[in-house]
Amino acid sequence: MKRIIILLLSLILFLTIVAYAQDIDIGAGAIDRGWYAGDTGNKRTYVSEDNPANDSGTLTSFEIWAYADITELEVATFYESGGEWYTRDNESIAGTVTAGAKRTYEISLDVESGDILGIAFIGQVERMHSGDAGYPAEGYLYESGDNIPMSGFTGWDADTAYAISVYATGTTGGTTENAIFMGMNF
Repeated sequence: MKRIIILLLSLILFLTIVAYAQDIDIGAGAIDRGWYAGDTGNKRTYVSEDNPANDSGTLTSFEIWAYADITELEVATFYESGGEWYTRDNESIAGTVTAGAKRTYEISLDVESGDILGIAFIGQVERMHSGDAGYPAEGYLYESGDNIPMSGFTGWDADTAYAISVYATGTTGGTTENAIFMGMNF
């Protein structure tokens, strides 16, 4: 019986992997909001002030709900320093984001706690007013043109009562420890 217990414990140790990574989330949520922000003929940049990043690490999944088809989509993390805005990291999404449902894309963006999520695109993204369906929006910043990447920008316009349908998740990038069995790390 002791041999069976020792064998089982050895097997458990052999198969154990301990991960310390936590979830990061950022953005208002990619949902159908019933109204839009954007321009179907010109590129614009929008930065969601809803739900800043809750931790630092890497964003690995990006979600968006387009009101009208979106092209030339760029996704970025933004931060403010001394009244000026900067892009921490950015990535382009190839192809067309088809309107009418949540679309999810794999990304790899650096993010720091407190960063906010932004996009530049041609088309229209879902948005809603904070009074709609009881949603307490923080608002978004916007500017005409492609402002990704950004360095030292100060000219934002703001809609303080609206939310745009963007969201991203990732991990803190914490270390992953593997079990050690008989001196082997695997």
